Amino acid sequence: MRGKGKKLLAVMAAVAMTVCTVVPAAPAEAASAAKVKSIAFSKPAIQTLALKKGETFRLKANVSPKKAKANLTYSSSRKKVAQVTKKGVLKAKKAGKATITAVSTTKPKKKASIKVTVYKKFTKVKNVSINKTSAVLSEGQNLTL
Repeated sequence: MRGKGKKLLAVMAAVAMTVCTVVPAAPAEAASAAKVKSIAFSKPAIQTLALKKGETFRLKANVSPKKAKANLTYSSSRKKVAQVTKKGVLKAKKAGKATITAVSTTKPKKKASIKVTVYKKFTKVKNVSINKTSAVLSEGQNLTL
């Protein structure tokens, strides 16, 4: 009975090792099979960003669909104005303008860009006024203040 027990234990161990090595590989293959359709910055949710010299900002880019592999590289059009790390941390270096771009490593044609303006210092707003006291608008109409 001991001989049969050892053989049974060996067979069960071999089956367990086979299952453990096969099962985790399937989700990874499925995730890499999804193709990147688009990349968009979710932080900030605007197309331009104003920073003061010396300030840092963490960019966040989302890849669509979510199943797609989200490996991105970041680059700056003017590294002397704004630098960006591999993880999307932006550092304002000196006054000027730069464009930061996030590119998919799996599909290089898919990218997102944001314009960054770096200022030496910000000036405080002292007064804000509006040229209209009231207005009535219908759906779809615009009003410039």
